[in-house]
Amino acid sequence: MMKTRLMFLKLLLLSLSLLSCQVCAASKDIEMNIQGTLMVPADCQITGTSYIVVNFGDNILNSNLDGEHYITDFSVPVVCTGSPVGVKMKMSAETLDAYTLQTSKANLGVRIIYKGALLPLNSWFDIDYSKPVEFKATPVRQNAGTIAGGRFSGFVTVLLLLP
Repeated sequence: MMKTRLMFLKLLLLSLSLLSCQVCAASKDIEMNIQGTLMVPADCQITGTSYIVVNFGDNILNSNLDGEHYITDFSVPVVCTGSPVGVKMKMSAETLDAYTLQTSKANLGVRIIYKGALLPLNSWFDIDYSKPVEFKATPVRQNAGTIAGGRFSGFVTVLLLLP
C-alpha cells in the first residue's frame, strides 16, 4: 500500500510538472514601460550674513521722527532652487501697531516700506526671489510721547514660506 501511494504521488508530481511546462511554453513575455518625473523639492534660503543691519546714523533729531526723514534702504537676498512659484516672506516682530516695529526706546518705532507702501508686520507677502528683496526703513515717533536720547535697536525675524 505504501508503494502504491508513492507511485501515485510520483505520477501526480510528474503530471503537474508536465502541465506547468505546457503553461510555460504557452506564456509570452510582455515588455512594460514605466515612466515618471522625479521632482526635486524647492528650497529657498536667505543668503549672506546671519543678520542684516539697518543703520540710521548717529545724528537723528527728535523733531524729525516723522517717517519722512532718515529713510534707509536695505535688502534681503533670497536664493531659491527648483523654481518655486508663490514664495512668501514675513517680518515677524514685536510691534507698536500693525506697521511699526517696537524698539528699545519708549515711543520710538521703525516702519518698513515695501514696493512703495508701508509693510504690515507679522503678515505674509509675495516676493520675487530672482533679485534681492528691496525695502526701506524709517524711524518714527509713536504718538506724541517723549523719546529719551541715546542708542536704540529693534529686531525682526525674516521668514520664508514655500508653496
